[in-house]
Formats: sequence, C-alpha cells, structure tokens
Amino acid sequence: MENREFFTLPLEDSEGTITYIINEIQDMPDRTVRALLFHPLAPKVLVPFLAKSREDLLAAQTQTQGKSNLQKTLEYANKKKDLLEFLLRTDVESLCMSFVVYRLLTPRQKKRLSGFVGIVSSIYFHSDLRLAVRFVEENYALLDDFNKAWFDSFMKVTKQTGFFSGLPKQLSPKQRPVMFNIAGFVLSQLEP
Repeated sequence: MENREFFTLPLEDSEGTITYIINEIQDMPDRTVRALLFHPLAPKVLVPFLAKSREDLLAAQTQTQGKSNLQKTLEYANKKKDLLEFLLRTDVESLCMSFVVYRLLTPRQKKRLSGFVGIVSSIYFHSDLRLAVRFVEENYALLDDFNKAWFDSFMKVTKQTGFFSGLPKQLSPKQRPVMFNIAGFVLSQLEP
C-alpha cells in the first residue's frame, strides 16, 4: 500500500463501508504500522489506523467498495452546503468530521442531517410540496426502510385529508418538513 491509495473500512453501525485515502504510512519503533488516513468530507482531519504489520494493514481493508446511504447523504449535504446559512454550513462540516473520525452518527446527528438535506430539497423544489411528493413517488425504489415508512404514512394521511384533490389542506406542522427531508434523501441517493 502506498500514499494516496484508497483504504476501505466497514462502518461501525451498518453494513456499508467508508473509503479513506492514505496520507502517510509510518513504521513505528515497536514494529507496528500506523496509517494516517483522510477523507474528502474532512480533508484536514487525519485519522490514525494501527496495525501489527503491513500485511495486517492490507488484511484490514474491506474489499467491498459500496458507499452507505449515510455517506451518500453526507456527501450531498456537503456539496450543497452553500445553499444553507452560515451556522448550518458549520453544522454540516462538523457532521462530516464526526462521521470521518467515528464512522457513525448518533440518531440526533442523523436527524440534523435529514433536516439539512430537507432544506436543500425545499430550495430545489421551490417549496412546492406536490413536486417533492411526485419526485419521491417516481423514485420510490431508492428509499430505505425508514423513509419508506414515513412516506407511506404521509401518503395515507394525505389521501384521508384530500390534500391532492383540492380539499382543505390539513397538514400537521411536522408533515411538510418531513416530506422535504424524504425528498432530500432521494436527491442524495441520485447524486453521482
């Protein structure tokens, strides 16, 4: 393994992986090997990875190269952070750093990330909920189990209230942002 090569590790809380780039490999005095890794989401943060030998370092690398939904969503939020106000931009950057270092996000951090991509999707769809719903319906297969459950629940409620048939629009204050969060998730999965 050499500098600037990719190094893939499993995520802590899911089946996905995260791919780092090797910044430097150091042979330590106690015959162990330390690799300093960085990730494009937080290029200034070096993450140490220790192995007993170079062979163990090579063996530690996961062979699957698929990105997790979480990593795709973080990358999307990081690309689109210029659409957010300053404090939200710094929140996105801190989530990226946390993910790079710990290879997981807490449920509260995931909720914040969902809110960020929801704001971006609200801008993308010009705050038109009907466009967002149609977009999610067209890309329903991209939803994970969590977002499918929320979307199905939303559609059940909107059919009962007649939201799309011209009847009075009775949405709870939380339903509108949740729908944009789901649309933001779909947008992040479609991003190359």
